[in-house]
Amino acid sequence: KYIVSGADDRTARFWEADSGALIHVLSGHREAISCVDVSSNGLFLITGSMDSSVKLWDIRSGIELANLYVESCATSCAFNHKAQFILAGTQNSTLHIFATKTFQELHVLHAHRLGIRCCMFSEDSTR
Repeated sequence: KYIVSGADDRTARFWEADSGALIHVLSGHREAISCVDVSSNGLFLITGSMDSSVKLWDIRSGIELANLYVESCATSCAFNHKAQFILAGTQNSTLHIFATKTFQELHVLHAHRLGIRCCMFSEDSTR
């Protein structure tokens, strides 16, 4: 079990929930971090930032695996339940879907007239 936070200081911090021990301080964003999510398999972390990027991190090593560009401030981010896909909502009202393994952008959905504040995948991928 983990606890993750993202902050205005442009870092994400990653703790072991049971002991409260700090595991990683993750740096790399150029602006404040606005969203975080941990994959259900416990292997990956994503951070979204006001710098128009979503970063994919390896939890064990704390190494950045990918920097995904999303055109506008990333305001919400989520993995699907099998960690195959990354979803990012943005301030310019688009949703971006990326493949976790290849980092390829699969879809850009023009969703709303105003910025997106939250997004998620349903647990049942058949719906």
